Amino acid sequence: MKLVAVPSMNFEERKDEIQFIILHATDTKTIEETFDCLIDSVEPNRVSAHYVIDRTGYVFALVPEDCTAWHAGISDWNGYCARTERKGLNHASIGIELQCEGDGKGDNFKGFTKLQLQACDELVQRLMKRYNIPVENVLRHSDIAPDRKKDPGKHFPYRKLKEKWAKQR
Repeated sequence: MKLVAVPSMNFEERKDEIQFIILHATDTKTIEETFDCLIDSVEPNRVSAHYVIDRTGYVFALVPEDCTAWHAGISDWNGYCARTERKGLNHASIGIELQCEGDGKGDNFKGFTKLQLQACDELVQRLMKRYNIPVENVLRHSDIAPDRKKDPGKHFPYRKLKEKWAKQR
């Protein structure tokens, strides 16, 4: 896995233990457009992620894992937010963005590359091991915010990867 640091200032102190990995798709044509969004965004629309994986398989580290990135927004999984009085999963998750183009409507992401999926697989496995995250807590953005998000979409091989991650445990 090729890891490159590209720091974002869009983060805050982590308040909860890391329990989730959230997978996203960027809906951007280029990695530069992705960085414009995740590194250079400003109030009130500041967003970020811990990692971005480009189409060539490079993994860019934007936010340190011990900090909270702003990638999940208003979200929940299995009542976590009710138990913690949080509005979303940012404080308890690692966000991974896969750079890919969409249809502009946020629901038809396409063109995930083999190198990109291999890097995602390796990164997720490392994070699962490092934080003892069960496979059922490796989620898509569409799982945690189904009324407003559809990424990473139907072309992302989530079931296949999740089966592989379950076997690795």
